[in-house]
Amino acid sequence: MPKPHLYVLIILLSMINGCGTYVSRQIDYYTYYFGPLRTPIYSGVKWDVENQGEAHSKPVSNLIFIDIPLSFVADCLVLPYTVYEAFRYSDLPEAAVTGNIRRIEMLLSQGASIDETDWQGHTALMGAVIGKQVETVNLLLGKGASVNKRSFFNLTALGYTRGSGEFSEQTPAEKEVRREHFELIQGLLI
Repeated sequence: MPKPHLYVLIILLSMINGCGTYVSRQIDYYTYYFGPLRTPIYSGVKWDVENQGEAHSKPVSNLIFIDIPLSFVADCLVLPYTVYEAFRYSDLPEAAVTGNIRRIEMLLSQGASIDETDWQGHTALMGAVIGKQVETVNLLLGKGASVNKRSFFNLTALGYTRGSGEFSEQTPAEKEVRREHFELIQGLLI
C-alpha cells in the first residue's frame, strides 16, 4: 500500500498543474468554446491534452504524465453524473446558439419551458445571444424568455454581450460584425 505522503504529493502536483476535470467544469463553455456543448464526457482529459503546453510556456508539461492519468481517474469518478447531465438538461440553448428556429419551435411545442437550462445554467436566450442570432433573440423574447435569469457563472443574457467579440484570432472585419450583432442584441434586451 502506498504511503500517505505519496497521496499528498499527488494532490499537490494536481493542484499546481490544475486537475483538468476540475478546471473543465469551472469554465463557461459558451465563452471558452464559443458555443454550448453537451455535457463533456472525459472533459478533464481533453482539457489537459489541449492546455498542457499553454500552462507552462512549453510544448508539453513535465507533469503531463501525472496530470492526464489523474484527470482520467477523476473523469471516471464523475462519469455517472456526466451521463445524467447529458440527458437531464434542455436542448433549447444548443438550438438557439445556431439559430435553429424550427428545432426551438418543436421543443417548445413538446412542452419544453422557454427558460430551461443546459448543464451550466444557460437558457435559450443566452445561447441565442452568444450565437449572435438576432432573429432567435426576437423570437424568444416574444415568447416570454426571462432576460434576468442567470447562468451558473452569474451572467444574464445581456451579460453575455459585454466583453464578447474581442477574440484575438478574429480579423478586424469579423470583430466589427460581431460587435454590430451584439449592439443589436443589446438594444433588444435593454
